[in-house]
Amino acid sequence: MYGGQNWESMKFLNDPKVMKGVRRLVGYPDWTISAARQSADVLAPGIKGEASRKYWVKYGAGQVLLHGLAKYLNSGWEQTDPNDSPSGVRWNQEKAMDGLTQGDPSKWDQFPLPDINLRIGGTTFNPGRDRQGKKLFGHMGKQAREIGRYRTNPVQALFSKAAPLIQMIGTQIMGGSPYEGTVFPAQAKYKGGKLLPWGGTKPGTAENIASRGKEVLESVLPFSARGIVERGIAPSIASGLGSFSISKGLSKTKAIPLLEKALKDKNIQEVNRIRKALKDNNYAEGSIKSAVTIARKNLKK
Repeated sequence: MYGGQNWESMKFLNDPKVMKGVRRLVGYPDWTISAARQSADVLAPGIKGEASRKYWVKYGAGQVLLHGLAKYLNSGWEQTDPNDSPSGVRWNQEKAMDGLTQGDPSKWDQFPLPDINLRIGGTTFNPGRDRQGKKLFGHMGKQAREIGRYRTNPVQALFSKAAPLIQMIGTQIMGGSPYEGTVFPAQAKYKGGKLLPWGGTKPGTAENIASRGKEVLESVLPFSARGIVERGIAPSIASGLGSFSISKGLSKTKAIPLLEKALKDKNIQEVNRIRKALKDNNYAEGSIKSAVTIARKNLKK
């Protein structure tokens, strides 16, 4: 499960030439292949398959319990001091229950990082938000989740497992990385109403070269250091310096299909829940109304 594969005992992979090619193409072959084998074992006959299926049932139940508890605990923190002093931090049971049942609908299987402002040494930190003020969510069970992505987003999953050099070159060529059927811009910035790569700079300019260079430098940083650069020191500490994965909260793009379903079901409570999640992620009221309008138009098509 944790890698450490015995390549010499595996068909095809016991060839040094094959393994040389695998290591050039795949960034973490031990981790990736062990995940594939772990998932395939559920189809195995006999004791091996039975043991694997029991393992996954226990694993799934444990993850649900662990994530639910973390969601409940982390949702309850609040800042009661107007100056954001650490001494003003309290835990509110009602707020915790609200987070458990009425939180971000796109993060039902993840837990929020503590969303509280802390003023320390004249600087305000928030472990639950990134540099742009977007809410952050954590999750465990990374290896198991990757298995599902090979079915739902195979290109994205394969790119994320490619060797670092392949990822670096691919990002420069595509202007970003594969993400849910499209390409998410590298060094993204909103310009002219669109999210553009390389900070919206023009190709060949000094600014464009600098933005591309920044992406290269960030891509070779260790995971813990990369998290500090992308999100800030407070969220990185809250995640145990990368002990578990972090993702941003609901985006406008992801909200539209959720709004379509809620509007189709005439579920006003769910519509309001989605709107609240967008507002929590620093979307302006005009942008939220635009998402609702787009969802309504899509339903009429």
